[in-house]
Amino acid sequence: MAIPASRKDLWLVDSTTRHWGKLLDLLEPRIDARETVHPVPHVVVDGRWREYVPRLETAVLRRLHTLRFNAERISHRAYVNAFHRRGGTDVGVDLMGEFLGVFVGDDVATVSVVPLNVETTSIPRVHRVDFMDGNTVVHRVWFEQLAAELPHLVRPYSGSFPPRFVIRRPGPEDRACLAAIQL
Repeated sequence: MAIPASRKDLWLVDSTTRHWGKLLDLLEPRIDARETVHPVPHVVVDGRWREYVPRLETAVLRRLHTLRFNAERISHRAYVNAFHRRGGTDVGVDLMGEFLGVFVGDDVATVSVVPLNVETTSIPRVHRVDFMDGNTVVHRVWFEQLAAELPHLVRPYSGSFPPRFVIRRPGPEDRACLAAIQL
């Protein structure tokens, strides 16, 4: 199994090792390095890399998922910071949504917020989207379902890496559809 620990390091690991805690001890301090990419175990299946997380103790599994989330958050934060350094002048985007996360069991579900008081919000690729009116969640939906049911509200944000999407403010008919698919 391989762990792309950074752009310069590929760690090869026996997936059945009992020393995952020690391995995470080595990876966690490196997470703030700018070169970090994706510290998640992968294996080759049918000639293609696939993410693979072996069976682990609950505490170690939580650490691994937290590490992955933190690495992704650092990448997303770097893009948002670059946007703000340019003066926030990207055409067609009123707000850059953050990459947030919440624990669901032992895994981290990624979340981004779309305020209903702006026309367009750029969000990272996440599991869940929260449409907010002030501090109140009005609609909470899966990103995949949002893109499938209301594709006219979701478009790729060109030139962004990691990938982002522009979410348009939903109209009254869209809000009715969001209410029907909310969690």
